[in-house]
Amino acid sequence: MGQSRHHYEQALEAHLRDRRIPFISLNEARRALLPPGQALRATELGHDQPREVTLKSFDHVIYGSPHNLLVDIKGRKVKARKSEATVGRLESWVTLEDVEALTRWERLFG
Repeated sequence: MGQSRHHYEQALEAHLRDRRIPFISLNEARRALLPPGQALRATELGHDQPREVTLKSFDHVIYGSPHNLLVDIKGRKVKARKSEATVGRLESWVTLEDVEALTRWERLFG
């Protein structure tokens, strides 16, 4: 378990430690495995032929029963609400790229 850079990652890790849920942080592992600036790539079956794709890394593996989880943490600042209509409403911060990346990882992990 490496030291997380962001407060929201530290908060998740503290929560998991308090509940004795096993996990690993992948930021440190990725840095140890790849040269600086090097993209993580995989070969994926396309319609006609295999193609090389870049794999966006995720933040943590959380071990549980019956499933292990691949987790990508999204840290955003919530701005002060200006109108009554927006009170209590948070938008999704997940991008299509995030979903596609985790789907690729799911296929790799099986």
